[in-house]
Amino acid sequence: MKMLRHSPDELILLHRPVVLCTVLLAGTLFLAGVTVWNFGNADWLKAGLGALCTLGLLAPALWFAAERVDVRFDARSGCVTIDTRTLAGTTSEMHPLGAVKRALVQTHKGPSDAAGAHRVALEINPGGPHHRHPLTTGYASGTAAAALVDRINGWLAQQRTASDA
Repeated sequence: MKMLRHSPDELILLHRPVVLCTVLLAGTLFLAGVTVWNFGNADWLKAGLGALCTLGLLAPALWFAAERVDVRFDARSGCVTIDTRTLAGTTSEMHPLGAVKRALVQTHKGPSDAAGAHRVALEINPGGPHHRHPLTTGYASGTAAAALVDRINGWLAQQRTASDA
């Protein structure tokens, strides 16, 4: 996720995993081509394995990985808008800016992970049943999520002090 705009009135974030989707699409098309070629040569075992890999692994991975998330914190309208576009459709969430308590880092750590993977989430209406809203479905390694959380929380703090004044 990267920051597109950071101004006193507006903070815009964008998540668009272009490289991951390109690699998954290329792999899906390659395996689909190999499968069709094997069907044409009557090599049924290789064709079946290729179809199984394409339909069972790569195509679903592409389906779930291809997402674009636009997050707009707008001080003028007093709203946070989260627009998510996937191959399955578009969803849009709107929350009052005052309902966002803070941004936080969610970490997923497997049994053999040393560092884990991270994503950014918003804490909205604390105490409610679903108060943590992850901005992306996937996790990424590195420190980018923590840096982005610091920038979001800084912007939110700036808005709170401006509204208190």
